[in-house]
Amino acid sequence: AAEFERPVNDREFHVALHVVFDTKESHDVYQTSESHLKFIELGKPNWKQVRVFDAWVD
Repeated sequence: AAEFERPVNDREFHVALHVVFDTKESHDVYQTSESHLKFIELGKPNWKQVRVFDAWVD
């Protein structure tokens, strides 16, 4: 979107997935969950690059 065209914004992507967890523990469980591993298995052949931006928000 044009309103986000600033020099500091990373716009070199086509798809973004935002996942929010209530706790770090639930994040850690998700990382090894069957559904997450299946998502990686199915998507990986189509990915040129993966970038992860972890953040903690109170």
